Amino acid sequence: MDKPGPGGGQHALFCADKKVVKVNKELKNNNAAVTRHITPDKVLTHWSRSIDLCGRAMVKAGDVLFVAGPASADEIYFDDKDAPSALAAFDARDGQALSKTDIDSQPVFDGMAAAHGRLYISAIDGTVSCFGQNQE
Repeated sequence: MDKPGPGGGQHALFCADKKVVKVNKELKNNNAAVTRHITPDKVLTHWSRSIDLCGRAMVKAGDVLFVAGPASADEIYFDDKDAPSALAAFDARDGQALSKTDIDSQPVFDGMAAAHGRLYISAIDGTVSCFGQNQE
């Protein structure tokens, strides 16, 4: 029996304004009630890039955006603790890739936190990993 999964391919990472811009455009819809109550919006994007992992956990620390998740493949299974996974760092100002490292197990959804110069990832295999510089 095949496992359900979202499929593979490229994923997008982007930075956009929190507010959207209302668009003055008439919607083509046969349902008049829907047309009266829906106004299209436009999202203002500052940068966008394709990434080769499916982000399950993200955290921004200063000007660095950390993304962790299973590496893109033909099939990604979110319950597979042995699926190839990675942690990547991007410059939050322009989206440039800073670094990437493999991790042993994929993170739980939203299972990442940053504190005191360290990054903590809770994984679906029950472990918690800590990344950061040694401070003596």
